[in-house]
Amino acid sequence: MNGCCASSGEGPACGEKLQRALQAALARARELIAEGNKRRLTLRSPDDRLRVEMPLTLGALLGSLLVLFAPLWALLGAAAAALARVRVHVTPAEGGEQERR
Repeated sequence: MNGCCASSGEGPACGEKLQRALQAALARARELIAEGNKRRLTLRSPDDRLRVEMPLTLGALLGSLLVLFAPLWALLGAAAAALARVRVHVTPAEGGEQERR
């Protein structure tokens, strides 16, 4: 069988399994979003001036949307950031250890 609920002959039990799996996936997605919101993405210029600060989840979402829908702009932005020597910091919200790149 191909695993489809309609062709597997399991009936309502298959639908319940699917619903439990979807609920588990949604719960995990919520956990990941909450964890990402606990971290901050900060972009600083070489002279240590703050340029951009946002939750890590928002930065990842905006970056992925930019790459999907405007890849040329994403490429130009990355090149400009590299040429300007922008520093990227990922900082936990509770002020703990800082990750630099």
